[in-house]
Amino acid sequence: MRHIVYGDPKRLFSFRLEGADLSCLSHVCQRFLTTQLDRGFRTLDFYQQWGN
Repeated sequence: MRHIVYGDPKRLFSFRLEGADLSCLSHVCQRFLTTQLDRGFRTLDFYQQWGN
């Protein structure tokens, strides 16, 4: 998360994650976004229902 937040914008997504690490980063980013914007997203909730 620190790499994404403070990293060089040109190399922001210059990394690879798989499996549990990717899942963990996804969860952290979703929580960060909803906390910072102080709201939920119905579309994201719908998308997550299909993933489970």
